[in-house]
Amino acid sequence: MIRILNWFVDLNSLRSIFVVAGLSAALNACSNGSVPTIAEPSREKPVDQVAAVDTAGLDSIRPDAPTHVQMQNVDFYVDTDIPLRIRRLTGTMRSKTGGPVMFDDKRSFVIGVRAAEVGLTGRDLSLLLNRYVFNYAGSPLRNISITTSGPLIVQKGTLHKVFPMPFEIHAQLSVTPDGRIRIHPVRTEILGLHVDKLMKGLGLALDEVIDLKKAKGASVSGDDIFLEPTMILPPPAIEGRVSGVRVEGDQVVQRFGPPMTSPLPQIPDTSVT
Repeated sequence: MIRILNWFVDLNSLRSIFVVAGLSAALNACSNGSVPTIAEPSREKPVDQVAAVDTAGLDSIRPDAPTHVQMQNVDFYVDTDIPLRIRRLTGTMRSKTGGPVMFDDKRSFVIGVRAAEVGLTGRDLSLLLNRYVFNYAGSPLRNISITTSGPLIVQKGTLHKVFPMPFEIHAQLSVTPDGRIRIHPVRTEILGLHVDKLMKGLGLALDEVIDLKKAKGASVSGDDIFLEPTMILPPPAIEGRVSGVRVEGDQVVQRFGPPMTSPLPQIPDTSVT
């Protein structure tokens, strides 16, 4: 597709050069007092032959080959209210069924992320958790609200266990070797009471209090909650592994691809100055 677009650009550029050259010749002729004559276009060599030369080799390009994509400072909406705040991204897009990518059908294509930094605000995360992760009958966690506090996230909501109980969890974020986001509580309040010491004294872990087996892309082990970054999102499907996560201002920033200590591939500046 890119080669076809380049061919059109080159062909139009050639036409523009010929037109400018023709106008320049006509103006020069008029200034000398003579009237230019316009020659009939040659019919011996159709324009199609030029296209045949410029498009040589296009037959070798597979119609289902992935489309390379680069994004910078783009809000990509996976929901009418939920943007992925893409700071930088390099990767590919491909159709699940072959052929060109149909952007009108988000379920029809896959985004393969090679390297990226993507931010989500507390509001974005709250909507994702309420609408897609814990939105099922019998969910123990409801009315989730996420905010940030320095390097921590603060989760508030309702824990349904015998009866609804408001809770608040202050937690650290990290990434596991397999690319999951680990939410590790450093302070837990239920019904306004600090219960960390109580739960420890009773020998209770968080996974004995809540059951997340039906959750989409979320699990609990010991006192930690784990999120699968690509599974908690609605379509389009995203392939890639998170290598780092951090809290930056009001956003949780996920890094895909190279480790946090490595610079992301730079996107060339194609702006016209």
